[in-house]
Amino acid sequence: MKRLIAAVVSSAAMVLPLAGCKTGGEEAAVSPPAPMTQSEQEEVRKLGIGYGEEILAGFQSGNYEATVRHFPEELKQRLTGKVFSETCKGLGRIVRYEFLTELQTPLINSYLWKVTVERAAQSEKHAGKVITGDLLFSLRIIKKDGRYQIAACGFN
Repeated sequence: MKRLIAAVVSSAAMVLPLAGCKTGGEEAAVSPPAPMTQSEQEEVRKLGIGYGEEILAGFQSGNYEATVRHFPEELKQRLTGKVFSETCKGLGRIVRYEFLTELQTPLINSYLWKVTVERAAQSEKHAGKVITGDLLFSLRIIKKDGRYQIAACGFN
């Protein structure tokens, strides 16, 4: 299972730099973004959960186009068809997934799912056996250029 997790993390982690940080005097201070309204929170939550469900369904069915349908171009360049195929192979078969929670910070909304996968055992000792394990899938949404978009996603 450790090999499975290592393979998935190394091939599926798609992370973009989300925000720069600067230290220094008062001139380096940046005012925090305005808090989201209740309406904005509901909008981004619905969007994030919907995107996550579509991405996971795409991985589950092996459908690259469905998986990257809502990705910005920068993420599509990172998750190429080849990387997608390697990730699907490394994951094994997604048996089910379940939304767990959301994490809110001023700049990023993160959504987490528990993903159960099955795959054939790799060792001779366990040849013919199916190994079942759980992973976390996370999706991060940011507001960029006035609209919410996927900033990163991946399996852990």
